[in-house]
Amino acid sequence: MAVGQRYRKSDGTGLVFEVVELMNGSNLPHARIVQVNNRTEYRVIALSALTDRQHYEVAVEAALPAATAAPLRLMHAAGD
Repeated sequence: MAVGQRYRKSDGTGLVFEVVELMNGSNLPHARIVQVNNRTEYRVIALSALTDRQHYEVAVEAALPAATAAPLRLMHAAGD
């Protein structure tokens, strides 16, 4: 579990959330997550719930944090 990891709701909605902060509330590990398509939608959830496949699954194709996802820039070789 790390900041930037993305999880998809297992309820068929297709909603993807990104971990933006890890915290230890009441001595229980929690994560603050934000909906990727609506960054104003935050939730605080126990890590045990976030890693429970009945609720969320790792979004493998969307696992990179948004800050590292950059457009591909093609470079021309010298002499082209």
